[in-house]
Amino acid sequence: MILYPVVSLVRKLMLALTVVFMQESTTFSLFAVNFQILAMIIMIGLTEPFAKKRDNAIDLFNEATLLWVNYTMTSFTDWMSDGDMRFNLGWSLIAVTIFNILINMLVLAVD
Repeated sequence: MILYPVVSLVRKLMLALTVVFMQESTTFSLFAVNFQILAMIIMIGLTEPFAKKRDNAIDLFNEATLLWVNYTMTSFTDWMSDGDMRFNLGWSLIAVTIFNILINMLVLAVD
């Protein structure tokens, strides 16, 4: 599907613009990135841009992991004042990231 690479490229451009021009508004930039991730999840779910179902599933898994990581990042803004909660969420962030890496390495090993 030709639309997916174009949308993915536009998303990366929007992410770069968000990071560069929204440095003062961390919370709003995190919400903007969340919106981009949700839009990609919806697009991947509806259009299934890859020929193999497994490729679509791993892409959805990666986007969902990225959404979880981004939601967790909001806890490191001024909204969360509890240091113990930040500490625990940091460990969950590490665990989810390692899990994602392991799943992707497993997929590569199976291919």
